[in-house]
Amino acid sequence: MSLHRSCENHSGGAALQMRKNRSYRTWPLVLSVVLFLAAAAPMASGQSLTPPPWPDVPPTISGAYESDLDGNRIDDELESGFELATLPSSLYAETKSLGGELASEKMVDVELVFDEPVTQEQIDTFLVMGGQISYIYQAVSYGWNGRIALGKVESLPVAMGPSLVLVAPTAREVQLYMDLASQTGRVRPVWKGGFAGHVQGFKGNTNTTIGFIDTGVDKSHSDLAGRSVYWSDVSGEQEPNPVDYSGHGSRVIGVAVGTGQSAGADTSELRYTYVEDWPSWAHIVDPVCLPNGMATVTSWAYWSGPVAWLDHVSWLRGDGEMQGFEWIGDGREGLSGISLSNTFHAIAQKVYSPVLANYDDLSLDNVVITTSVAAYPGVGDGFNKFSGVAPGCNYAAVKVSTRDGLAYQDGFGTGIDALVAQRVSKKIKVINISAGLTDSLGLPLEDASLRDKVTSAARSGVVVVAATGNSADDSIELFRKMADPARAALAITVGASNDEHRLADYSTYGYISPREYASEDFKPDLIAPGGDYYYTAIMSVDSGTCDGMGHLDTVPNDYASGVGTSFASPFVAGAAGLVIEALERTGLTWDFTSNRHPRLVKMLLCATATETNDIRQGGQRNPSLERNAPGAEGFPAGKDRYEGYGLINVDAAVEAAGSVYTPGSIVTVALGGGTTDRRAWAGTIHLSAGAGIDLSLDNPATADFDLYLYSMTPSDTGTPVVLAASTSAQAGGAETVSYTPQSDTSVLVVVKRISGSGTFTLKSLQVGPPTAQNTAVSTGAGSPVTITLAAVDDGAPNPPGQLTYSILSLPRHGKLERPGSGSAITTVPAALAQGSNQVVYRPDESWIGDDSFTFRADDGGVAPFGGPSNVATVSISVVSEVEQVCKVAAGEDDAHSSRWSTYQKLGDETLAVGQYTAGMRFCNVEVPQGGQIVRATLRICAHSSGLSGQVTAGLRAEAADNPGSFTSVHRTNALTMTTASQDWSWDGAAWEADAWYESPDIGSLIQEVIDRPGWSPGNAIVIAYVASDYDGSDRKFWAYEGSPAKAAELVIVYQP
Repeated sequence: MSLHRSCENHSGGAALQMRKNRSYRTWPLVLSVVLFLAAAAPMASGQSLTPPPWPDVPPTISGAYESDLDGNRIDDELESGFELATLPSSLYAETKSLGGELASEKMVDVELVFDEPVTQEQIDTFLVMGGQISYIYQAVSYGWNGRIALGKVESLPVAMGPSLVLVAPTAREVQLYMDLASQTGRVRPVWKGGFAGHVQGFKGNTNTTIGFIDTGVDKSHSDLAGRSVYWSDVSGEQEPNPVDYSGHGSRVIGVAVGTGQSAGADTSELRYTYVEDWPSWAHIVDPVCLPNGMATVTSWAYWSGPVAWLDHVSWLRGDGEMQGFEWIGDGREGLSGISLSNTFHAIAQKVYSPVLANYDDLSLDNVVITTSVAAYPGVGDGFNKFSGVAPGCNYAAVKVSTRDGLAYQDGFGTGIDALVAQRVSKKIKVINISAGLTDSLGLPLEDASLRDKVTSAARSGVVVVAATGNSADDSIELFRKMADPARAALAITVGASNDEHRLADYSTYGYISPREYASEDFKPDLIAPGGDYYYTAIMSVDSGTCDGMGHLDTVPNDYASGVGTSFASPFVAGAAGLVIEALERTGLTWDFTSNRHPRLVKMLLCATATETNDIRQGGQRNPSLERNAPGAEGFPAGKDRYEGYGLINVDAAVEAAGSVYTPGSIVTVALGGGTTDRRAWAGTIHLSAGAGIDLSLDNPATADFDLYLYSMTPSDTGTPVVLAASTSAQAGGAETVSYTPQSDTSVLVVVKRISGSGTFTLKSLQVGPPTAQNTAVSTGAGSPVTITLAAVDDGAPNPPGQLTYSILSLPRHGKLERPGSGSAITTVPAALAQGSNQVVYRPDESWIGDDSFTFRADDGGVAPFGGPSNVATVSISVVSEVEQVCKVAAGEDDAHSSRWSTYQKLGDETLAVGQYTAGMRFCNVEVPQGGQIVRATLRICAHSSGLSGQVTAGLRAEAADNPGSFTSVHRTNALTMTTASQDWSWDGAAWEADAWYESPDIGSLIQEVIDRPGWSPGNAIVIAYVASDYDGSDRKFWAYEGSPAKAAELVIVYQP
């Protein structure tokens, strides 16, 4: 394949490599220590400098540093006279330093690290020596950043005394390393009401702030507006209000906490902007995927340089050689300011990109390309398509880059310290760092002092998330090394995955033999979506400060794409925010004085990650499948140096934090290998001393799932501790584990997919008193609801059916009644009749909101083998509207029949509409008789075949009170239908494989069924998809037999 519009031959692969090299180059963020005047504002010129108050959590000071091999307390680079800074900052040239006049001899940027709080005498001595202090650490270190004459560095150990442990250079450079991402990372299900038994779902909340040390932020973007709680510009530019001249910081923050408001949830125009000042003959914008169907793409290009061609191109998705490369329509040649629009039939298996190129090899720089995609579709779940992971969290931003994009090492330390110092007042519980240290040649650097600051932040109750870097595919091994701060043991170190759950080719890998004394650990910890040049990039917030290189932002509230671990890291930071929300809903109060909660969050994310069980994109330096076996090269069980514990599963991590598994209960969940399928399930189990539990996992015949039991107490570095595991390497095999605690404790049970797909069944048995189960129900305003109390018992001394239930506390906003008699329960404890386990809750007439009551069960035995159960809570949500999602849950509950005969298929992996009539049965529909249907929709998932037929069809419901499963008699083409119907036809626009499609409103069908005299809550409803005409081929979508996770869904919103 060639990329050219002249007789010269330019390889498209070479162009792609050029683009990758451009993306991986060092972002020269100059942050010399002298530029931190904004952070050191209280220390203005003419004021004396004083030691800060002692931090409430003593910082970690290693005292032993790999950069001081001779132990003289001076970094070896400084000692050798390496010129880290040859000229003073312009800020110092124009003003007096904080400590005195600028010294006439050559100055170097330094950090002084002490092992105890600094004294006034030490500060004064440094100033008398001609030193200049720009920032004194308040929280994560003892010491300061400053400048001093190079010739006086060797005198510092004696002058400062024995508490000085290191004089280190700080002029080291920094390298900065979403609709599909939120699906592949399993975030979107967590947002939905009812997830893990919580009516509100999890989106993060304002009780958690995520801090970012980056290039700034555009807080005016509609996706980020209204949630900035802290801003500090430590770059020397002293911007009083948040800005982002690079755009990197805004994209990073958008991945973590953006709302996606600008693009919305429905089909709408997508605008995204590419900015690059690096000169090159060709600029290829990170590709996007488009669904099957007609698309209109328009691009506008601005640049400095000669005449160039603007084109739209495509190639096969996931192909590293850009196979299937095609020019789309006619390009446009001209000077800066040209535009191009093409309307074409998009194919889901391809990626699409604008290209700006000069085919005479003349450089184009200061490039800005803005692209519009008309009618970009929503995901179909009602949430904004480009929402970040935790859109409910607040954020804090520390800007560490100048307008020219230059920074040095001291920005890390100052940024961490500033955020940790504000952690309590601003509720900063997470810090994200999408960058790493490099030397003057761009080689990754280690720094124990920076590692100490990360450790100190974690010990102060702050989760620190760091990117691994983007150099794994570099041809030079020295560049593939992992830099600090990603090496820090207590950090959550994050690599990147692509759209297909494979490890990205660029994602930097870990190292062997970590030095415990130096606060290192086996890395990375896990991987998360970071985009991929061969698939799609991460789409996030575009900074509106400007579109770069002097071109003012002409497209406000647009988006920009990016690829790298820079974007995987904030994905995990946002996930940490959701896990914190789930933990706090259980009653946890965040501890800002120790690392116990940061370690807990890290453990929950790592324990619920799943191995990719696949080769890396590009096929080099591949992860290995460990299961519970020790990893290669000394790595702990289940972890390797390429993907750590594997791919993040946000849904399972939130379940682990906020969902309780009750011993004796049965769990059935579908796992699969599709890009949006669930890959893990988790729950917390509370156990009493000596009360053992036996867990068994029944796997589907074609799937291999593993069973783990983890301690809820993490290791000292926050990694998971396995108590028991069953990891048979076979499809369809059963997994069993047993565990008996020696003291009262909580453990974490996790089911992980290895291969295949299907629905597992988890069961358990525990000898002892019955276990009462927490329950959550919803009802409409003024509508009574019958609640079934549940408890699990081992059957001794009485059969489970002989349990007696007692109400222990009453609801505050309603009353409880005994079924049948209707008599009110007015005093507690109140025992229910033998064999009865139901009560009726009747909300107060005007109440809308949450309510609850408690109960327990008793098996009539004596502890520890019987007696009263735990106290369980029934949580009630009284709402004006209720949403229920019903799913086809059995093979006999969906089928399709010929329109022209009695022939019916019950076992196919797909359902077809065209020459067939498809039927779907949904059980346990809880709408009460006479309830008012607000809206209802049918959701189906397209199969990989049968995507493009033209079908004239409609939806109807079976006119029956409680229809049964499909049989040879109860056929989809022989149903008595409702009068109401809804057209749902398809023209030539093709479906995308594995994409979900939602019908028009079918509320009238459901209303007709529930208005029937024989209707009762809990009955079933059958929906039929009936074609009257078709052309070409049937449209096919997944049946339960093909993929339980992709079986049809019925969504009903009603007023009881």
